[in-house]
Amino acid sequence: MLRQLTDGLWVANKPFRFKPTTLNIGVRMTIIRLADSSLWVHSPIELDDELVRSVDELGRVSHIIAPSKVHHLFCGAAKEVWPDALLSAAPGLRYKGVPLPDPHWLDAGAPEGWDEFEFHEIEGNRAWDEVAFLHKPSRTLLLTDHLFNLHEVGILYKIPLKLLGGHRKPAWPRAGRFTLWKGDDAKLKASIEAILAWDFDRITLAHGEVVESGGRQALERAYSWLL
Repeated sequence: MLRQLTDGLWVANKPFRFKPTTLNIGVRMTIIRLADSSLWVHSPIELDDELVRSVDELGRVSHIIAPSKVHHLFCGAAKEVWPDALLSAAPGLRYKGVPLPDPHWLDAGAPEGWDEFEFHEIEGNRAWDEVAFLHKPSRTLLLTDHLFNLHEVGILYKIPLKLLGGHRKPAWPRAGRFTLWKGDDAKLKASIEAILAWDFDRITLAHGEVVESGGRQALERAYSWLL
């Protein structure tokens, strides 16, 4: 269930169908071991006994992160499994009215013990309201929906994804621009530029393959239409 990417950093994947299609874009959570040996769990996926057992074998979960308005579905269940963990949530979830158990809203600043992280609320796309994170020790950028890297999608979706610019390469497909109907290109551009100023090489993302290296260049290429 867990795959280790580097010292103190793991990912777990599960299938996820992009409704109403049959396209399986997968979904991923990222687990990071902090300096105090506790665990920081980003964007929890659906938990089962085997996955919970695998995470518990790594250490005590101290933080659960709901990073966007659409990547929160399993955070309540994760909080039930790890009740002593602090749940930190993207501010957009407050405005969406999602019932979360006693969240720490990230617009209030970093919780105690987050010296290893930078984070930035990505503006310009209110449909998602995603918060990006940088884990400084591993030089890993954590995103959910602001980058896709879809490879094995089946023949039915291969050509459409190629036409949209998002097949077998890290991309924010041109189709993604339609979600900006509630947004602002100038604000999104400023947010992407702020993230590109961080020192990162790897990118974990919710859908598609992890970008193991060259992440900064990959993100810059994905947003070349904007930058």
